[in-house]
Amino acid sequence: MKIPKLLLLMGMLFSGQFLLAQTTVTGKITDIKTSAAIANASVVVKGSKAGTTSDNNGVYSISVPSGASTLIVSSLGFINKEIPVDGAVINIALDPSGTESLNEVVVVGFGTKIKKDLTGNIARVKGSDVQNIPVANFTQALQVRAAGVYVQSQSGRVGEGVEVVIRGSGSISASNTPLYVVDGMPLSNNSLSGNPLANINFNDIETFDILKDASAAAIYGSRAANGVVLITTKKGRSGKTSFTVNTQYGFNNPTNMRGFLNAQQYSNLLREAAINSDHIDGIDPIDPAEYPGSWLEFAEGRLDRYSGWSDWRTGETNTDWQSYAFNPSSNTGGIDISASGGNDKTKFYTSLAYLNTEGILIGNSFNRFSGRLNLEQTVSDKFKFGFNFSLSQTTSDRVPNDNEFSTPMQIVALSPVTPFYDLEGNVYTSPTTTYPNPYVDYLNGQFNSVNYRNIGNIFGQFSFTKDLFF
Repeated sequence: MKIPKLLLLMGMLFSGQFLLAQTTVTGKITDIKTSAAIANASVVVKGSKAGTTSDNNGVYSISVPSGASTLIVSSLGFINKEIPVDGAVINIALDPSGTESLNEVVVVGFGTKIKKDLTGNIARVKGSDVQNIPVANFTQALQVRAAGVYVQSQSGRVGEGVEVVIRGSGSISASNTPLYVVDGMPLSNNSLSGNPLANINFNDIETFDILKDASAAAIYGSRAANGVVLITTKKGRSGKTSFTVNTQYGFNNPTNMRGFLNAQQYSNLLREAAINSDHIDGIDPIDPAEYPGSWLEFAEGRLDRYSGWSDWRTGETNTDWQSYAFNPSSNTGGIDISASGGNDKTKFYTSLAYLNTEGILIGNSFNRFSGRLNLEQTVSDKFKFGFNFSLSQTTSDRVPNDNEFSTPMQIVALSPVTPFYDLEGNVYTSPTTTYPNPYVDYLNGQFNSVNYRNIGNIFGQFSFTKDLFF
């Protein structure tokens, strides 16, 4: 019977030591400015798993293990605080972080911390996902990559603007184009090229953040009624300087070209239609006496007019005008060279790029030279500055919309009996003065009028930021 008594005594001694090793700390957590109680504040013993929360009156109670000397107190909207354990009753006053929250909201408006506050309202596309896609306009690379975002090319012309609609059209008559913000600066649509987005090399882009609901309007106002596309360009990182070279090349050829009548088929059908019309009128145009004033005389007169210096009867001219409407070999190529690096104080990203895209139609091409320098300098723990600078020159040769004979595709309306070259070896201007040969307009640069051609367009952007924490 002595052994059980001994075990009981030892158990009581160990229990006493355990109880002596625990210290219960209580107190009240309040707002340092208003003295209001803070409910649901978290209280954790640093270096252990012990923790609790304050009740509706801000009162808490926690057991602090032996050897622990610090409590970590935190609450949403307040600055975290570490309190030394120096008694059984510790009242804690937290400093609200309202000023910092307001600054973060302002920063969100300039696109630097938007992901934190509006993750559920953003469609994000990484620049690496669309890198080296052979398109002139980076918005074309967003097609089918962002939910709730409708992207469609307005035409087949290279360098042409792309229609981007976020969450459907918001207006019938007004523009539905979203607001584009590049590195925190709204991008003006009043570009000389008519499409400022085509001036940006999207290999310089780090991310696209697309704001899709009313939260964007709360930040940017009425300009964000159609949504906002935040564009963040690449920044340098401390470490060894890294170089990247991207190059691409491709070619475009038209497919499924239409089949048109050749010269013999064209003249035979035109004469046949005229003869049938004469028979309806009771005229036999084959009879030389009835030929004058017949439809056959009119049709053959048109053939003589269309064939110009050649003779449609001999069949020596058989022009496939459709082949002249398209480039025999249109190419797409580009090269992009970038470097990034820096140290703890200075970080940089710089790039040079060239892109040349030719459309399948004559008179349609897009050419761009661009350069960028993003620099960030840390002066001290409380001050830093930087700037983003980009420079680009774009040349856009655009064909007009379909309107009579002013577009290259209207070349196919010319007769196959019309020769391409005149007797002097120059491109034939067409026997008619009303509808000249559109190919001559192309050679004379008429397709590249002031309304469609923009050379030396410069797009520059500067931004200066500073962060002061006193």
